[in-house]
Amino acid sequence: MIRVNLVPQDILDRELQRQRFGQIGVVGVLLAIMFAGVSYWHHHRKVVLEAAVARAREELSALEKYKTMLAEATTRRDKVVARRKVIEGLLSSRLVYPRFMTDISEGLPKGMWLERLRTTNQPNNTLAVEADAAVLRPENAAQWLRDVNSSTRTVRMTGGGRFSAGRTSGLAISDTVTRFKIDMTYTAAP
Repeated sequence: MIRVNLVPQDILDRELQRQRFGQIGVVGVLLAIMFAGVSYWHHHRKVVLEAAVARAREELSALEKYKTMLAEATTRRDKVVARRKVIEGLLSSRLVYPRFMTDISEGLPKGMWLERLRTTNQPNNTLAVEADAAVLRPENAAQWLRDVNSSTRTVRMTGGGRFSAGRTSGLAISDTVTRFKIDMTYTAAP
């Protein structure tokens, strides 16, 4: 069968052109809708991220306050610990002095006395002792110093403490009194 088109070519061309414009319009509208959707999605994502950043900044500022408070508390704690250590040191040496005074007063031979006494706290219940001593009978002091300077370098006292002599110097003998200096270490009994 033979088909014959009786519609003029002009009308067919315009119809084809109109059909193509319609297709282009539909494709353009679809592209515009897609562009609008992608734009909306990006805008929405931007708003959500800005809100998250704002919340994170608020949390950060709150944490900065806590950080400052923590630094202040740490500083206060360090000061308290330092004070506590000083107090513990004073308390531990406070117990050493009565023992030391008992031991030195009971340990010195008759006729020997201390004219000057200076002590310095050392760790582990120990005192560094510098003393200017005097004695009426040098034999008594000599025996005591021999005991202190013996090979053990310690003399046990009645209170349980020990004296360790470092050196003696400045021996000055007069008619009645012999004066000398003593540097020693005193360790209290535990």
